[in-house]
Amino acid sequence: MVKMINVFSEKRPGKLEQITGALADVNVNIKAVKSSPGEDYGGVVSVSG
Repeated sequence: MVKMINVFSEKRPGKLEQITGALADVNVNIKAVKSSPGEDYGGVVSVSG
């Protein structure tokens, strides 16, 4: 089964590393990441299977 997690985050250095690290800590297998830049935030879509 494939699940999708949508995370909206402020644009700051290291923020993506924090998000992916937290997912890795709970054994989420990230298959793809898509970043959509915005003015104040970037949308991150993580897909796991």
